[in-house]
Amino acid sequence: MLFTPLLALATYAAAAPAGTSSSLSSTATHTSATSVGTTTTAGAPLASPTVAYASDDLNGSYLDRYESGTPEPIIGAAGANILGPQNIPLERESPDFLAPPTTDSGSVQNVKWPMAISHNRVQDGGWARQQNVHDMSIATAMAGVDMRLKAGAI
Repeated sequence: MLFTPLLALATYAAAAPAGTSSSLSSTATHTSATSVGTTTTAGAPLASPTVAYASDDLNGSYLDRYESGTPEPIIGAAGANILGPQNIPLERESPDFLAPPTTDSGSVQNVKWPMAISHNRVQDGGWARQQNVHDMSIATAMAGVDMRLKAGAI
């Protein structure tokens, strides 16, 4: 049982070139060993990145920069200005949606929804507007209702 690991080790060991020298002779003998099944990587392409390298820059928020002026999706040299319509007050509230930090992979769903643009139901006892999965896909885990009922309303 002890010989099995040694036998396995011996099969993977390769002989090193050996040289002999003596004080009487200045000639050396040279032996070489070749390994069976060696492969070469000379024809393989060089490694290249498939995604951009992570930035060492701080992932600061653009909240201070967007408090005045027109918010634009520009981070350093990346991005461009917006040529279409903008909701500037809403873009100032959420600068990370407009110019996300470099660590953002875009997998976090938006949980902000202004109730002012939700449908409002007006009934005898008051009114109610709700936000559910019809307008916001994350509403399967979270929903909201804003309502006002008259005193004694059912």
